[in-house]
Amino acid sequence: MKNTKPKVRLWSVLTGLTAILTVAAIVGNIIANQYATTLNVALNASTYKIIKGETTGDTEYFKKGFASDEEREAYEAELCATVEAEGAALLKNENNALPLASGAKVSLFGHGSVDLMYGGTWFYPVHQNVIWTLLMALMIIHLLENVRKKCKQWVYLLVCVLMVPVSLVLGTLCMVDYYGAGVLTVLIFYFFHGRKWWCLAGQLAALYWVNVELLGGLMYPVELLGMDIEICQQGLALLALIPIWLYRGRQGYHSKPFQYTCYAFYPVHMLILVLIQNFVTR
Repeated sequence: MKNTKPKVRLWSVLTGLTAILTVAAIVGNIIANQYATTLNVALNASTYKIIKGETTGDTEYFKKGFASDEEREAYEAELCATVEAEGAALLKNENNALPLASGAKVSLFGHGSVDLMYGGTWFYPVHQNVIWTLLMALMIIHLLENVRKKCKQWVYLLVCVLMVPVSLVLGTLCMVDYYGAGVLTVLIFYFFHGRKWWCLAGQLAALYWVNVELLGGLMYPVELLGMDIEICQQGLALLALIPIWLYRGRQGYHSKPFQYTCYAFYPVHMLILVLIQNFVTR
């Protein structure tokens, strides 16, 4: 009797992937329509087309009010300064806090550093803790490992490729921390695990794409060797690769006191910040 289990297993995997991609495509289409403007700006896609008719009349509805870009930029700068100056006058000076009295104490700590946001449930309907990012990535890795052990290599590679957009969509829909980019970050270390040069290069290139191109963020202007360059704030996350690459799989110094000190560091340092804030503002 001919063994049909490998074919059945293969078709089961492909059927499951097709179902996942179908759901992702439907949901992705809804999200794309909702954020069409943002996507068009990110992709530099034009949403209109200028068609010139055969009329000889003046079809320019909005005339330019400036002779050059420099004149327009100067006007914009003056307008922004005026709006800022007039807006600042609308601030409410409660209890005559300004100007500061001689010897007055001012707290330099942000309000969020001492007034924590608490949640009483494991699952919050708007935004999830980073633990859900890790759990989602681990479930995808578990699926990939099962495919690698039970199916042919080309099927495994195909599933790996398909899991990249799936992880981005699922992470975004479930609103885990860092959304799909966070899930993909964990998968990058799975795809490029090992200490070979191409694994390290893959980690660097993939994480650069995720942090700089996908996430982006604030840009810091820096002058280096006479050249003006911009450094992406989120791109500084690539520095985390240094201690990761230096790790050799051996456990470092450990003891019970050191272990409990690490456990206590976060709550203790938050308590110290609260005490400092109370002392400064009393």
